[in-house]
Amino acid sequence: MIKGFGEDDRRGSNPEVILGPAHAACFTMEFSFTYDNAGLATTNIDTQTSVRLSKQGEGFLIGRIALML
Repeated sequence: MIKGFGEDDRRGSNPEVILGPAHAACFTMEFSFTYDNAGLATTNIDTQTSVRLSKQGEGFLIGRIALML
């Protein structure tokens, strides 16, 4: 299980631990397709993500998603 913002002893994932990897996966696929179409083969791409989630009123705000390729 991936630890996320405000997790206590409940099991499961929260929004930032789902959204971050999904964003990284989409970015990585598009990056690979673009490079492959330009004739530059990609064999291994590592994309890391960091999500900043802040409490705002009764809900939360995704303040930033950073990707590192």
